[in-house]
Formats: sequence, structure tokens, C-alpha cells
Amino acid sequence: MRLLALSAAQFEAFLWRQQCMAEAQQKLMLRETLELLDTSQQGASAGTMGAIMCNELQAPLQLHAGVHRPGAAGLHPPGRGDGG
Repeated sequence: MRLLALSAAQFEAFLWRQQCMAEAQQKLMLRETLELLDTSQQGASAGTMGAIMCNELQAPLQLHAGVHRPGAAGLHPPGRGDGG
């Protein structure tokens, strides 16, 4: 009986960890989405905003593929701490 209680407690702890990790992932995705929207809002027109958003979305894909993009942060307006 004691072994069953211990197994149940371990399984409950596992479920809590899984839930915590899922919530952390959701918060991270929300933060990244808000940062992307904030960055795209720096554009002067809808076309510029779209171009900034596309560029920002391509950056992680190109880094994942091993492509180095020097100056990729150059679309950010001056004073954002990216050297621009």
C-alpha cells in the first residue's frame, strides 16, 4: 500500500512539472510574440511593418540553418541597445 502511495505522489509531481513547463513555454511564446509586435510597430507604414516582421521571423530560421546575418538587427531604430 505504501508503494502505491509513493508511486501516486511521484506521478502527481510529474504532472505538476509537466504543467509548469507547459505554462512556462506559453509565457515564452507570448513574450516573443509581444516583442515581435513591438518591433514591427517601429515601421512608418504598413509595408515597412510587414517587412520588419518578416525579417524578424526569418532571423531565427536562418540562425537555425547556420546562416549568419551580419547587421540583421539594423532594422531596429537607434537607441534600442543593438548598436544601431
